[in-house]
Amino acid sequence: MAAVGVSMLLVGIAVTVNLGASVENKKTLQGVADAAALQAEKTVRAAQASSSTAMSQADIASMAQQTVENYVKANTPASSTAPDISVTYTSLSTYSGNVSVTLSKKTSSFMSGFLRSAGTAVSVTSTATMTLGNSYIQIIFLVDISNSMGIGGTPADISALENSSAQCAFACHDPNGYRGSCVKGSSSSWNSWLPPCNTRVTAKNAGINLKIDYVNQAVQDFMAQLIDYSNIDQNHITASITTYGTTIQQIQAPTTDLNAVNSVASTIDLENAVALPVLGYTRTGDALNSIASQLTNVGQGESENSQRTYVIFISDGAQDIYSNANGYQHIVTVAYQSACTNLKQMGVTLLSVWVPYYPIYGSQQYDTVIAPLPTTGPGSMQGAMQACATSSDYYFEADDGPTIKSALASSLSSIITSSGLRLIK
Repeated sequence: MAAVGVSMLLVGIAVTVNLGASVENKKTLQGVADAAALQAEKTVRAAQASSSTAMSQADIASMAQQTVENYVKANTPASSTAPDISVTYTSLSTYSGNVSVTLSKKTSSFMSGFLRSAGTAVSVTSTATMTLGNSYIQIIFLVDISNSMGIGGTPADISALENSSAQCAFACHDPNGYRGSCVKGSSSSWNSWLPPCNTRVTAKNAGINLKIDYVNQAVQDFMAQLIDYSNIDQNHITASITTYGTTIQQIQAPTTDLNAVNSVASTIDLENAVALPVLGYTRTGDALNSIASQLTNVGQGESENSQRTYVIFISDGAQDIYSNANGYQHIVTVAYQSACTNLKQMGVTLLSVWVPYYPIYGSQQYDTVIAPLPTTGPGSMQGAMQACATSSDYYFEADDGPTIKSALASSLSSIITSSGLRLIK
């Protein structure tokens, strides 16, 4: 009887130990499944954002599967048996969906010789999603529409403008011919050899995209994807657009009507040059301060009164303001970083999209006003734009038109990841 009692005691101990081990194994496996699902969802989203065309469901599912397998393998100890893996991707819309991960394995039992079971089966499931329906956010576009955004959007566009009748390789923004002799639309043919006055129309008629055209398209693409992501409840998302150059104008007040914002985005264009000697300024610091003065309800996204707030700042990094230090009545600086710091201290996530300033070699004005600035690092336009961003994850460089569109897509991906990536079960 004593032997039987000891045996029963040992069995009881084994069952207790195995139960505890099973709970701990399930907890560990759940942690791996959660992390794998989040990683797969993030990877899929990044791929969709960077793809020029919509990815097929098969490609998305395959990418999710591979990401999960790689993650699980990397996080399974060499001494342990890898779990069985099942991955499914459920599309919610063109750019959003859920990744579900199920991990299953049988754990070895303590004192298995005393027990009928050779091990304990453990199975866990985790589902990650990227949607914005449950997080209150506000997105504010601050777009530079000053003269320098009027260059060709690609090297080919720049070359085409240099060799066209417009003769406006730089700043094709002047509909009035302030820069010199030109031909009005109604002029007689005797002076037809002169460049046309409305250089902006010339570029459009020639099918040449300027830097600002790509910004226009990129903001529209951003809004279209945002609308797609927010299909569950657009009332949680507010967006607005402010443009700046010589003047600062909120062309779209904050609204939850994202389709209206997208429509207004299609109207983003260069501001017209003003009369000589000014032609135009770029009031970057004033524009950033204007955004700060209008901000309300900045928070963590849990309610209308506490919204995650993102400012998408698109500029070549120049602040061009009045000065009597030279005959051009301009001075270019990067003295707007304190305005960026102020926004960040208010709880804003600042995404900085730097579209580099086009150098005009051989131009006396360029040599006098702009060339003295360093090209990189502290005191440079690049350095200032990078310093303005909340972190390196929110800083993007866009040398030409296509990369401007890519940068805006990456901006949306960053916003979705920070505010919309979550586990739902």
